[in-house]
Amino acid sequence: MRSFFLAAAVSALALRPAVAAPPPELPLDTLLARPGIQVLGFDQADACPDDRWTREVAEASSALGIPVARTPRDKATVAALLGKAHRTRAMTVALRDGARLDAICGCPSGDEVADWMRGLPEGRVWSDRLREGLTTAPLDVVGHFALYEAQRCAAHDDAAFGTLAVLWSLIPTQSPGHKLARMTRVAVEMGDLARRSESVTAQIRAMRDALDATKHTDRATMEDWVALNRVLLDDAATVAWFDATRSDPEHATARLWVGPLVAQLLVDAGRWADAGTLIDDVVVWRDMRVGAGTPELIAMDHVALLAAGRTRDARAHGLAVVSGLPDTAGGLVCAMLARATAEGFVHKDDKPLLRHCPDKATVDAWKAAL
Repeated sequence: MRSFFLAAAVSALALRPAVAAPPPELPLDTLLARPGIQVLGFDQADACPDDRWTREVAEASSALGIPVARTPRDKATVAALLGKAHRTRAMTVALRDGARLDAICGCPSGDEVADWMRGLPEGRVWSDRLREGLTTAPLDVVGHFALYEAQRCAAHDDAAFGTLAVLWSLIPTQSPGHKLARMTRVAVEMGDLARRSESVTAQIRAMRDALDATKHTDRATMEDWVALNRVLLDDAATVAWFDATRSDPEHATARLWVGPLVAQLLVDAGRWADAGTLIDDVVVWRDMRVGAGTPELIAMDHVALLAAGRTRDARAHGLAVVSGLPDTAGGLVCAMLARATAEGFVHKDDKPLLRHCPDKATVDAWKAAL
């Protein structure tokens, strides 16, 4: 990068001579050995514009006595400084006595960096700024995600999980339109944090254990229990529950509630026929898969029905795709036929679907396998 903090400071001083020069940029090892607070601007691939380091940053550096520096680009040093929280191309990191105090990911403006620096001596971190005015009723989903990213960037794992826990608990009632984001992004981020922190893992396990799957009281409870098992990499608990209750009529409704989630686990384990027993209304499942943004699972459902010996239902499922999704039916039918061929579940009841697949190679392979 042609200029970083130092160039911004010099140009600012040329315009405003009353401002004292900030401490000179020091070699990194010298800076890290100094007591007190230091600020490092890291930009791995020139992701941020030079002009973000403005006069305000120079003024804050001079007034507070906080030296600024540029981190080297070698990966080993960067990894040592930024640690496991780093997943962006640019960060601004604050250290106190050589240990990381806080960090901002991305490209904040010079005004934001200066304001952040002024709060560091009092322990005011970047996430404190984002928390101001944040509401839970109504739930500010976007604001909470931004707060989470800031906490994660700073490696404040417990605080980051606390923010995710707020989203997890409140989205169903305060912002039901974000249910998909809850089951995808929130759950995935919780799992990522769990891999990094034993404390977070313990908190998620407590959340999961508080849900009693044996009572099968409501759909939301069952869905959360299965989702948290996945977050904890404990899908075996879900499969064990399915095996233990598959013949129990009292759990029939609960199995339908979590059928789409459990079916994927069974397929991953090669248990196609068992997955096929979970599908009830083929049209509902078709719409659910498309609505969730995962139409490729339509092919999986079709093959599961075939594997379970439900060939008529499989044909009905295929024809429902043709009639209900005319714009994408050709590709979806080809995907169903190809998956059936690959998994060894070709059946003559799928013949009516052949004319809807425009790919001759897929059709020929299916015919050869029949």
